[in-house]
Amino acid sequence: LGFFDNASASRGNSYKEFYKNCYEETQRLKNEESIKEVYNDSPIYDQFYCTCLPWVNFKSMAHPIPAGDPDNCSVPRVSWGKIYEVDGRKKMTLNITVSHALVDGLPLSKAFNNIQNKFDNAETLLK
Repeated sequence: LGFFDNASASRGNSYKEFYKNCYEETQRLKNEESIKEVYNDSPIYDQFYCTCLPWVNFKSMAHPIPAGDPDNCSVPRVSWGKIYEVDGRKKMTLNITVSHALVDGLPLSKAFNNIQNKFDNAETLLK
């Protein structure tokens, strides 16, 4: 998920293992005394960054993209907010930030429609 900067760090085979590894990596990073020169020096190119703000109903999101580091423009950024109800329907803001040089509007709109379809049919998918 773009969290580990150590190639040997395992994402794990279960949520419990993933959580344990994330916690350990977070503690390691909190204790670092130096700042990396580059934002993402990983050789893995199938990454994306995810974050959520389940306490906040937001209308838009501006993801941090380090200036002067064009390699990071290629990493998609996904965020979602608080689930709220309007007229008996559950709603949630979903934000996806990508480089328009790498992703055209049509495939991105298809991705949003696919996600919406999955939410609309969540009860069936979760059975």
